Amino acid sequence: MASRSARVSRERPFYLRHADAYDELITDPVEPWVAAVHSRAPGADLLDAGCGTGRHAAAFRALGHHVELADASPALLALAARRCPGARTHLVDLCSLGLASAFAAVTCRGVLNDMITDGERQAAVTALAAALRPGGALFLDVREEGAARRRADGTEHTRTAGALTFTSRTTWRDGLLMVDERYGDAAYHFRMRPWSAGELEARLTAAGLRVTEIGPGAGRRTPDRLFVVAQAPPSAA
Repeated sequence: MASRSARVSRERPFYLRHADAYDELITDPVEPWVAAVHSRAPGADLLDAGCGTGRHAAAFRALGHHVELADASPALLALAARRCPGARTHLVDLCSLGLASAFAAVTCRGVLNDMITDGERQAAVTALAAALRPGGALFLDVREEGAARRRADGTEHTRTAGALTFTSRTTWRDGLLMVDERYGDAAYHFRMRPWSAGELEARLTAAGLRVTEIGPGAGRRTPDRLFVVAQAPPSAA
């Protein structure tokens, strides 16, 4: 796994040592995102790219979707596999998926914010597009640039999960979100880069997709998210 974002996924304590606390700390409801995708691609065989602990994948399976799981974090992927028994798993860098299968739907919720260079961002979008069948749909959740910048005011947020005290603080610098996290006495720093509607349109179009929707995030507790749908061209008959 060569990309910087994949390395962060493998080393970030949130995804590694404290993966078992993830669902206690990230509590956005599953149902709105799953319903938004399902209403547009009911019953589609689906790749959950950046599946995390598999909460959303399990909900898709309950609605009749055949789901495969992909993530760059071994710890999160193991949790998702336990939550979705029998589902095929892929430990992959999302910037270079290279999967043999193609899907009617691909979902990627939140992960694209971790790609901060132009090269990684285009590589990730192109890889996700390549995983679609002709006529398939890509569903994205990303941070919106303007609202994300306004929220990055340096306020500390503290949550607990069992004995773990988790604190995060986000500021804005040079177009990036600078995120400082503390897990008890341990600290971790990383960066994220939000998206504008214009960049989404440009990168998805460059990957051969047609953007059909860009709107407010589905099932997010904060107003800095976008729900994005893009369509692969139909098969040339």
